[in-house]
Amino acid sequence: MENITPIKPSRKLDFSNAQDCNKIYSLYGGETRMKAELPALYDLIQRTRNYCQKNNPLNAIKDDGGFQDCAYIDYIEYDAENKIVYAKAIVSLTVQAFWIDSKIELTTGNGEYIHTEYLTTENAFRQEMTIVVPNIDESQFTSKLIDAKLTSLWHSSQSKMLESQEAEDQSIINSDDIIGQITVNDPNHIKTSTDDFIKVVYNRTPGDKEIVDYDYPQGPIGGSQPLFLDCYGSATLTEGKTFDKIGALNLLVDSQKGVAYYKNDISNRIYATANGFEWKLNNDWQNNVPTSRLPQRDPVYFRMKLNFYCKGDDNEYDITIASDINPITSNIKQISQLLLLWGCCAEDTKILMSDGKTKNISDISIGDEVVSIPQKLMARVTNVWKGKESSLICIRSKSLGEIKVTNQHPLITKEGIKAAEDLNGNDKLLIQDGRYDDICNIYIINDYKGFVYNLTLETDKLDSKGLSMIGNGYVIGDNNMQGQIINSSHTASIKYLDDDDLINDIKKILTHKNQRR
Repeated sequence: MENITPIKPSRKLDFSNAQDCNKIYSLYGGETRMKAELPALYDLIQRTRNYCQKNNPLNAIKDDGGFQDCAYIDYIEYDAENKIVYAKAIVSLTVQAFWIDSKIELTTGNGEYIHTEYLTTENAFRQEMTIVVPNIDESQFTSKLIDAKLTSLWHSSQSKMLESQEAEDQSIINSDDIIGQITVNDPNHIKTSTDDFIKVVYNRTPGDKEIVDYDYPQGPIGGSQPLFLDCYGSATLTEGKTFDKIGALNLLVDSQKGVAYYKNDISNRIYATANGFEWKLNNDWQNNVPTSRLPQRDPVYFRMKLNFYCKGDDNEYDITIASDINPITSNIKQISQLLLLWGCCAEDTKILMSDGKTKNISDISIGDEVVSIPQKLMARVTNVWKGKESSLICIRSKSLGEIKVTNQHPLITKEGIKAAEDLNGNDKLLIQDGRYDDICNIYIINDYKGFVYNLTLETDKLDSKGLSMIGNGYVIGDNNMQGQIINSSHTASIKYLDDDDLINDIKKILTHKNQRR
């Protein structure tokens, strides 16, 4: 078989390129209309264009692996019986955006118009466009192909410039006519129940009571965790059709905060069978997730699209296997969402008391005294909070064991106070001896059955808007500090932009989002 390299589903648009810029203007009815109606946004595009012309940022882009920004078309379906076209487009970003603006155009392979839709989403990592177009009679068209073109523009909360991508995909209307059945062996529920996530463990041995489907014990190499996932399945073809060759393969997992791609060679991994074809890909994706991206705590969507040809037939057919899809045609198959679990299991949290001994937090009572930082003050326990949580975050540093906390529990880092869910592999945690220690592992504990606890502390020497204590050797916050974290959570709302005219333009788009043709 010829050497086949998996393809990426999208392309970055170059603001310094006039043709690419015109695609961006098309989001707003063209350059002339945009300049007149949205002058501040138009000006920001020009500033971004000037920056790109001077710095050539696309030429400097390196694919460092892991999860990346991506705008892609998830699927295209045609329901021949009810004459409905279904499609879905997704933008998944690694950094929260002030706003995301997208347009999807559906046409036939010969350019005959089907539908155009726009969507603006504020304050988001992710945007989903689900399109349902009724009354589409394929007999009225001169092509059996449906083309989808997606153009997306966003303003990252960590950049003064704009970013943009485009994606194109197509599907043949009668792909389902030649597909008998799709079987997905991997990823699948090996041990978990079908109403659960497909669970994948990295860099550790599963606990005695932990039920997982896949276990990849290899740990980080050079600061990055190799991404592994088995992909194995088959498709049968209807009578009279014989598999010939692969057209293209696109395989990704979408964390809802960025997308990671399959990069390994697929030569000799997809081959004909007696009644169809089969794929058995190398489980090494040749894609490493930097530890700064961990933990991966969101449900992960799986998507694989495989284009292929049959002997004696020039048409390119396709199958799609995805987590976030409701199959209508036989060439589309739904599987469960995945959950990627990183790191090791945790111990009970032990709090350092005023007498120098430690006590399980569950055994502490009102009136007890604990050690508080700074200056090892003694703080009184004025309240003990007890609750139930089904999911906890487990953290291990280089020098200490583990601590498990809720998502919003505050820890002290070199950069300041952070909620556990905002930590990553670049943070350094303050520990009992006053040093800042590197984080080795962060991962999620699911199906937690026990109680969770927190303390409210006070001392005569400091106000009680938030005090610290020492748990398992880490400096962590009390309940008041946790309240401060929750109330001051960062947002990328457009109201935080420093350009009132630009804010007004975005508000216009949000108000008149369907009036841009």
